[in-house]
This record gives sequence, structure tokens and C-alpha cells, in this order.
Amino acid sequence: MAKRTLNEISRLDDPALTSIFDYLSDYDHETVILCYAESQRRRLQLSDKQQSRLNEYAKDNGFDDIKHWSKEFLEKHKLENFQELFEDHATEARQNIAREQASQKGVVNRYPALNTLIGVNKFFALVIGTLAASLFLIEILKGSLDIVFGALVLVIGTLLVLGLLVWSELIKVLIDIEYNTRQASGKK
Repeated sequence: MAKRTLNEISRLDDPALTSIFDYLSDYDHETVILCYAESQRRRLQLSDKQQSRLNEYAKDNGFDDIKHWSKEFLEKHKLENFQELFEDHATEARQNIAREQASQKGVVNRYPALNTLIGVNKFFALVIGTLAASLFLIEILKGSLDIVFGALVLVIGTLLVLGLLVWSELIKVLIDIEYNTRQASGKK
């Protein structure tokens, strides 16, 4: 998941900022709420589709909608509105957010071997998926009874791809559980 800092977000132009709402799953929660904050600060009109995606994303993260999530975010950082987040006198809130973002970066760097394994799994999933699809297409183009073999290769390849992707996601979940447990216990 991509992570953007408050400084990076505030420097995005309007189309780049709102495009993040079209690809919410590519960004972490903090980036999404900060982008929403910036869009509110700029008084940008979000499309109905973007607003719907934001509300759905908020629901997936335990909030009624994006407005409730943003309200909780403001309360957490002791802010009246999003404008304060970007003004000079809100340095304490910005520092807290920067500290949170810095501590979360440690999760990526804390387990470099596991993060490498995730990348390797995804690479092999891509290779196996491509090979399985190619072999299936070759068998179909050849004709004859080899279509059964091609279908078998496609099914086995699909299962291998899914297994590798599930394994990668499981590793991410375990890293997130470790991070959340460490945060809850107050350890850095």
C-alpha cells in the first residue's frame, strides 16, 4: 500500500488528489483520510462515485461513513476543522501525524525478508499465471484431445497463483497483527 505524507498530499494538484479516491485500496488508511482532509480544505467537489467509494471504504474500516471517520480523526488530533491541520499553528497535530507515519514506516523496514518474500511470491504468481494461460491457449490452438491437458494446466496454474497470492496476503496480515499488538502494548 502506498503511503503519502501530509507534505506530499498538500503539494498534489487537484486531479492527482482526487484520483486517489478512485484507487483507495492502493493507499493506507492515514493517506486516505489525509487526502480527504485536503480535498475538504480545498473545497473540492467529489463525484458521487468517489463519495460512495469513500463511504464504503469508511464502512470497511468500522465507521458509518467518511464524515464520521473524519470527525473522529479531527477529535483525535484536537482540531476543529481540516483547515487547522494545514495552518501554521497546528504544528502539534502535524507532528503527531508525522510521528505516527514514521512509526508505521518501521513496519515495512522491520521485516525486510518477509517483505521480499511477498514480492517474490507475487512475481512467481505472475510467472505461473502467464505460463498456465499460455499453455492453455497453445493447447486450444493445436486442437485435438490436448484441450483436456490445457484445461488441467490452467486449473492447476490458477490454484498455484491463488495459493501464492493468499500466502503473500497472510504474511501481510501477520505483519499488521504484530504491528497492532506492539502499538497496543505501547512499545515502539
